[in-house]
Amino acid sequence: MTEDEAKTKWCPMNRFSYSNCVGSKCAMWRWDREPEHKLSMTPVEGWLHLPANPVWPERWVEPHSEAKQRRPGFCGLAGAPL
Repeated sequence: MTEDEAKTKWCPMNRFSYSNCVGSKCAMWRWDREPEHKLSMTPVEGWLHLPANPVWPERWVEPHSEAKQRRPGFCGLAGAPL
């Protein structure tokens, strides 16, 4: 799940109040793989333009900051998910 999704879930380590997960601010949070950047063959406002070359056609790629928001992670309390 994404960090934003995790922040809507209850944290089992908070024994004195029913508060939600704090995501990457927690020492047990573990990041999963890096998300792949979305590509577009048509211009997209704010995306990085990659000119055509002999191997690839002209394309646009989403900024790393946007892709990072989709990066999955998990609570490491019980180990990695299956």
